[in-house]
Amino acid sequence: MTPSSPQGRPDFATALAPLSRATVDPIEATDLILSLLLLHREIRASAAWESVAQIIAQAASAPGDLTPTQALDVLAVQELTSEFRVLDEVLDWPAGSAPLSGVDLAEDFPLHLMAPVLEAFPGPGRSWHRTLADTAVEVMLRGEATLLSHGSRSSVTSRILTRAAAGSVHHHAVVYDPACGTGEVLWALSTDAAAPEFIGNDLDPDILRIAHLRAALRGVRLSSSTQDIVRDLSTPQVKADVVVCEAGRMILDGHEEVHEDETPARSIALHGQAAAGLKVLRHAAAALSPHGRAYVIVPQVILDAQVHYPARQNREWLVQSGALESLVQLGGSVASYTEEELLLCVLRAPGEGAEETPVQLIDASQEDEIVEQIGPWMDSLRAGQRPLGVRAGTVDRRRLIRGGILHRPATMLPAYLRPDDAHEGPLLGRMSLQDAMAAVRKGMTAARARAKVAVGAQTMVSLQSLIDSGAVTEVRAGHDEQAAVSATEDGKTQRVRLLRPLVRLDQSPVVTVPADMDLVQDGDLVFAPEDTGVVRPAPAGGARWVVRPQDRVLRVDPTRLSQDYLLFCLRQPWDETSRAQVGGISRGPTTGSTRRQSPLRPWSDYSIPLLPLAEQRELIAALRALDDLAVAADDLAQQARQQKTRLAQHLRFRHDLDQAQDL
Repeated sequence: MTPSSPQGRPDFATALAPLSRATVDPIEATDLILSLLLLHREIRASAAWESVAQIIAQAASAPGDLTPTQALDVLAVQELTSEFRVLDEVLDWPAGSAPLSGVDLAEDFPLHLMAPVLEAFPGPGRSWHRTLADTAVEVMLRGEATLLSHGSRSSVTSRILTRAAAGSVHHHAVVYDPACGTGEVLWALSTDAAAPEFIGNDLDPDILRIAHLRAALRGVRLSSSTQDIVRDLSTPQVKADVVVCEAGRMILDGHEEVHEDETPARSIALHGQAAAGLKVLRHAAAALSPHGRAYVIVPQVILDAQVHYPARQNREWLVQSGALESLVQLGGSVASYTEEELLLCVLRAPGEGAEETPVQLIDASQEDEIVEQIGPWMDSLRAGQRPLGVRAGTVDRRRLIRGGILHRPATMLPAYLRPDDAHEGPLLGRMSLQDAMAAVRKGMTAARARAKVAVGAQTMVSLQSLIDSGAVTEVRAGHDEQAAVSATEDGKTQRVRLLRPLVRLDQSPVVTVPADMDLVQDGDLVFAPEDTGVVRPAPAGGARWVVRPQDRVLRVDPTRLSQDYLLFCLRQPWDETSRAQVGGISRGPTTGSTRRQSPLRPWSDYSIPLLPLAEQRELIAALRALDDLAVAADDLAQQARQQKTRLAQHLRFRHDLDQAQDL
């Protein structure tokens, strides 16, 4: 029987007396607490809540361990606030018969009273203490919106964040959350394999007080600060190995709601969100140790080209600082608090990467199991591999600063990636001219390398063997340098000193050549070994050429050997200090090489991979196609330079206009 007050209701102090017994039964204590609170509607003041905290502490310290269900029952008392809304029929319930968990008596627990309640919990030692504390936070922060805004409940975005960062957390790591709330993301990174040091930051001291209590219950180290990372631009005092921050809600809640209509209010809101996002990214990157990584979830608006100046400023910072390492498009359905597109940005310490270093991209906007897959995707990126089962690729960081690529309402990363999963690079059709040229040249280099490998795997024959077999004929041209004679305009003749390997003789109306001098025919190959070993073909079209005595001329039998194929093999670089060649083709890098060829390359060092004539011609046709692409790339480069010149003044005007609008 519950003791009663003179007014007919149980006396609160008298009712607490049974709980002071050391042998009180936990279930009996729970029922008694609920009965008292249901009947005492006048309990409204903070002092009453302190009494509630004492009750909880006494019930929790009773002999024996509470099961998780019993722990939840104890927490049913937290469903009261300073404004009780108890239904009349609830008052008619017999003492102890009210539902133990699920009595919806209020919507919000006073936040400033939560910490005193939690402080009444016993320390670690009971199997249910962590469940009790975690559930207390969730029950007292009534409503999903309140829970998420204080970082007290695991959401889809927080799970994405923790699983993405888990691979970077080691046993002695320092983990920093600049918007930690009560620490849900931090606690998720504390496992048996990794018990790092945690640093939390939040503007609300009551929230941090709760975070410290939860850390104590878990036996983990937590230090904290109350810096405003959006408004306070000072350098963070921490240096962490891993930074995690779910900044989407913080950025979106801190500014006006964004409407789809193109209005000044919308522009102002987008501007504020983009600027706040940049500050969060800079804060996270500045808090990193030299080899640390930051994982930050932000709205896509921070990189949206339609936001103009602040978004462009964000992209420029990502490039100039070298901070951006990876970018994951999460889509607009992963967060319950917004339909805005969200991005997961993986950052490195500023200055660690070069502008030319590619950014890893993952388009997960259409994926259904991001939480389960984000960990393996990040592990693949950390290992330098392409993630499987998702659209992924790379893009040069400099592309992110160019306006017009990122656009709304379409998602961002598909603008860079092909629709198929097998794609490993940027889509040519969506490139700028400069990027198209780079892709063409990269493809050319790879194709030439494959051609050289294919050729080098064939049987080798020496150039002398080809001459002995008759496939190649050497033309003897052993005559004096002064042998060529040409006519002048007045009809007189004069000797022409042949200073070049090839001298064209049909430049004047009358040309006289000694009868015994050998002429180079169309298609012959001419060697000038003393002039850096250059091999040149004589031009077609009836031109007549003579050569110096030291030059050697080869004439190819077209039915047995392709002259272009022979020229390709003979023109490969050669180094007199290293004769490790395959068919005259150096195994070292050749593209763009400044290595000087030997001027006295021994004739015996020339060897040719023996391919069937049809394969020789196919190879040369492919190489010619690559050369055509090179010409096209040069044309694109010229067009790009012309376009840049034409648009420079226009872009400068738009930049000045954006700055004027910001004012």
